[in-house]
Amino acid sequence: MATTTTLTPAQFREELEELLRLATEYATLESRLESKAQELELSDWIMEFDSDFLSAVGAQVSHALDAAKGESGHSEYSALDVCQDIQNALDVLKFAMERADRAR
Repeated sequence: MATTTTLTPAQFREELEELLRLATEYATLESRLESKAQELELSDWIMEFDSDFLSAVGAQVSHALDAAKGESGHSEYSALDVCQDIQNALDVLKFAMERADRAR
C-alpha cells in the first residue's frame, strides 16, 4: 500500500508536470514501437527459412509484432509481456537461423 505525502500546491503541480512528461515519453515510445512493428511486418525476411521452421518462426514473430502494435487481444497485456514476446521471437528466430546455417 502506498503512503501519502503532503504536498504544497506548487509541489503537486510539479509532480503533475513530471507525470505529464513521463506520459508523453511513453506515448512517443509506444508510437515508435508500433511503427517499427508495422515496418517489420511488411518485410519479406521470412521466406529465407525452410518450411520446417517457417510456421514456427512466422507464428512467434507475428505474435510479438501484434503485441508490439497493441493487438495482442489481452486487455491486461503489459509492457513486460511485450518484451517477453519479442524475446521469445528472437530466440525462435536465432534457433531457426542456426539450423538453417548448419543445413547449408
